[in-house]
Amino acid sequence: LVLQTGYNNFFGATRLVFSPDGRLLATATFRSNTIYLWETATNRKLRNLSTSGQITSGFAPSVAFSRDNRLVAASAGDNSVTVWDVMSGREVQKLAGAQGTVLAAMGVYFIGFAPNNQLVTVSDAIRVWDLATGRELRTLEAGLQAISGLNGSDGGVTLSPDGTQLLIVSEDREVRILDLGSGREVRRVKLPGDRIDSLHLSFNSEGHLL
Repeated sequence: LVLQTGYNNFFGATRLVFSPDGRLLATATFRSNTIYLWETATNRKLRNLSTSGQITSGFAPSVAFSRDNRLVAASAGDNSVTVWDVMSGREVQKLAGAQGTVLAAMGVYFIGFAPNNQLVTVSDAIRVWDLATGRELRTLEAGLQAISGLNGSDGGVTLSPDGTQLLIVSEDREVRILDLGSGREVRRVKLPGDRIDSLHLSFNSEGHLL
């Protein structure tokens, strides 16, 4: 698969996310509000999707597909997330977090689709949203333990395969496991070593290996 991504900056596309069925590829880049959707079988650009607000200069928007491939979500520059219908390009929801703090100004750096028509975002706080209504169901304080956001990476955050738990790396080199239904921390796992220079959390498909 070879794509002329259409980004005219020096970096080109810096974030690439496949849909779960592999039929679509979403691309994003630094300092741009535009998300491109590509059909992998034909190399054809399906459409452009644009968010609002000024993207933090050093980061590319975060992007995620729903598990049924019908929706795609991307972060905007105002601590918000926009959700679109993939096939029509119609905007489904605009989910906006708090404003006015340093962490909020950095914007959303993790997006994950959970079961029961819910979306999880991480920025100044961990938020669980109802996609049907756009209502914020619960908020879990992320604070400085969400060290991934300090470098614009979502590698230190992941959802369990069943979407019921959020794992996030803390500043004291521990993986915190949070139950999204209750908001409670259910476990901590200590990471080896004295420092973390680069980290990416990932599950196997069955969910028993991290």
